[in-house]
Amino acid sequence: MFHYVVNKAMNTKQSKRPPHISKAMKELRSYAKWELSKSDIVQFRVDKADFEHLVKTATELQTPMGAMVRQWVLERLESSTGQVTSKIE
Repeated sequence: MFHYVVNKAMNTKQSKRPPHISKAMKELRSYAKWELSKSDIVQFRVDKADFEHLVKTATELQTPMGAMVRQWVLERLESSTGQVTSKIE
């Protein structure tokens, strides 16, 4: 039942949500961000074709996919900010 209520609330336009639901959702988002920040783990979704492309590229480079993507992200951060964020291994 809880999941149904949450899904229904999230799929309702914000202007139609009761104020207590909007407040609860804001608090839940804040808590989720805080919890994620403690783990130092970033997860994201890609579609199937992009995932297969990542796997193929990592295989060709003989590099674990996670290490490859992490390196790309860190290189992009460095190039956009001019600051080295951490050592790329």
